[in-house]
Amino acid sequence: MEIMKLENIGFSYGKKEVLKDINQTFETGRIYAVTGKSGAGKTTLLSVMSGLAEPSEGTICCKGENLHNLNKYEYRSRLIGSIFQDFNLLTKLTAAENVALSVEIAEINANRRPDKNAAL
Repeated sequence: MEIMKLENIGFSYGKKEVLKDINQTFETGRIYAVTGKSGAGKTTLLSVMSGLAEPSEGTICCKGENLHNLNKYEYRSRLIGSIFQDFNLLTKLTAAENVALSVEIAEINANRRPDKNAAL
């Protein structure tokens, strides 16, 4: 089952084109790796896929919905997770434990409902 689709994705920093005509379909239950030389655009691609950066060209769909039309906060907190290479890692946890913790926090935040009777 298709979970995410990238169609003709392009991204530029000013005049420097970093991504061009990226097309990829991601399916549920499969594992994917983004590889390449330093400066090839791996981090930029992941930033675009996670909604942290807007592609200059193309379309990203998650579960059939255009990412451009989705609430980015909801998308990042409920549909996709990112662990950055240098930041926000708890050094006493393994990589898997860091990922599990981010999922747990997202679920807690999604289930938290403001109590209109609670004191401020």
